[in-house]
Amino acid sequence: MAGRSLPSSPFLNEAFAALVKALEASPMRKRLKGLPSYWGRPTELGARSFEQYVIERMEANGYTNDFLANVLSFEQYQEKREDADKTYPYHKTEELAPVAQAFDRLFGALKTRETGKGVELYSFADPVSDPETVESVRAAVEKAIGARAAARLIENGKIVIHASPESLPDGLASAVSRSRRKVSGLYDPKTKTLHLVAAYIRRGDAGAKLRHEGWHMFLDALQVQDRARYKALMKRLALLEKFGTAGRT
Repeated sequence: MAGRSLPSSPFLNEAFAALVKALEASPMRKRLKGLPSYWGRPTELGARSFEQYVIERMEANGYTNDFLANVLSFEQYQEKREDADKTYPYHKTEELAPVAQAFDRLFGALKTRETGKGVELYSFADPVSDPETVESVRAAVEKAIGARAAARLIENGKIVIHASPESLPDGLASAVSRSRRKVSGLYDPKTKTLHLVAAYIRRGDAGAKLRHEGWHMFLDALQVQDRARYKALMKRLALLEKFGTAGRT
């Protein structure tokens, strides 16, 4: 696909980098340093590791399939080769966990959605510079409405603070991805839940974002169903907040 740039998620990039790091730090990689360079290529390390990952995850769920992946254990390999400690090209059983965890993280970062043409991968916009954290956003919520009220709403799932858009519910995550915007907060009227995304809120802006999205929740609670009236109210509230006249009639 020369000449074409494909969108990628910063969270996916981080997960992939963590996998490469885990492979480079693995005992398998160190064990194969004396062999021809082919055996230590990142692509080859990744391919053989993925074979073992498939086997391990299938066995954990009660399945076996030597067509998808068929790997000799170190003990079996050792019966055939006296130099197994220097040439075994896979992870020993006790070596696999860090790499398997890195694969889990990578696949967890992949997002998909069903389309009319099949399953589509999608990604999110990069985080803002100097973003808020889950902890700092919660502190802003507590400051705005009080610690007890904040705790009640968060515990009841009415306010959900996300470190990144990856943890948004699937329908909302898909909409945010399609927009390619840094959606820092949104209110879901179907579940009556306010979602705040720390990665897209600049440090110090969490309070303003809560006030803005909180109005959506407030108006929904008042059953403001007329779209034109809703827009007029939101425009008025935006002007009041902009000019610092909130509270005046």
